Amino acid sequence: MRILHLLNELGDVGNGIVNTVVDLACSQAEMGHTVAIASSGGDFVELVESRGVQHFKVEQFKKELNAFVGLNKVFASWKPDIVHGHMLTGFVVARVLQPLYRYRVVTTVHNEFKRSASWMGHANVMVAVSEENRQRLVDRGVPERRTTVVRNGVVGGARTLGRPSEPVSLQHPNIVAVAGLFDRKGVGEVIEAFGALDARYGAHLYIVGRGPERDKLEAQAKALPCADRIHFEGFKTNAKDYLKAADIFVLASHSDPFPLVIPEARAAGCAIVATRVGGITEGLENGARGILVEPKSPPELHAAFDLLLSDPAKLAHWRAQAAENLDWLTVRRMAVDYLNVYERARL
Repeated sequence: MRILHLLNELGDVGNGIVNTVVDLACSQAEMGHTVAIASSGGDFVELVESRGVQHFKVEQFKKELNAFVGLNKVFASWKPDIVHGHMLTGFVVARVLQPLYRYRVVTTVHNEFKRSASWMGHANVMVAVSEENRQRLVDRGVPERRTTVVRNGVVGGARTLGRPSEPVSLQHPNIVAVAGLFDRKGVGEVIEAFGALDARYGAHLYIVGRGPERDKLEAQAKALPCADRIHFEGFKTNAKDYLKAADIFVLASHSDPFPLVIPEARAAGCAIVATRVGGITEGLENGARGILVEPKSPPELHAAFDLLLSDPAKLAHWRAQAAENLDWLTVRRMAVDYLNVYERARL
């Protein structure tokens, strides 16, 4: 099968959509399919090409006219069977040009909360990354018959295998949050909950990520007596190393489709505390693999931290639980699921 993925860019900037597509395309090529990515380029081009994935550079991909001209050339010369759109601009161009080239269009809605997400339901098949997000899109008018669910996989992906590990030295006990510094990620609630912990634990909080809320969050942290134990680490291309050094991993999102960091934290064997929203719940198997709390609830976060820090046996239990049953979170499983979607689209 000839599969063409469409992305705005291929930068190694912590974008979950880009990370997913890089792993997916490499896995599909490894399985013997002819795979290409069209984007404006970026850090991952060398990696995907080394794994047998062709890259077509389309300058200024986000601009519709440039994308139209560039992709028209790619479609005409490369003749894909499946065009898989992961962001709106590429999908719109692919849908407009579809009658000329007779490929089938599949889309993945990675961020259901965006207003533009419903537009991607005009594909032959639209994929949501969690069941809750699929239902929300159906509720917004996307025909249910054209929808399906493929949950993100990250274990065993090309990005992980191709990147050397560099051990990170963290103080213990610790809590690690890996998240963009946006309001919807709930980092402010994590800081509030951490600030209420008994000082006898001597715990440290490491916040890995960047975003527009950093100044506000740093000011919140500096106002606490434990400010010297809250560390803003900035963006890291390989957050996996922080997860390997973590005692507790926390993700306090107000909403989240299916964050890659959940299976990454599970694979690292972290005890996990996370909010009961979207794909987080599914990624933690409804609470079997991590402690789920309500969103926007610092008291519940605090109680979960307190439980794990005060009881080494509980901490060990949740670390072991997280690392169980990882097969369904592999990139290989995700790639197989998408091949089934492509076959459905061709019917």
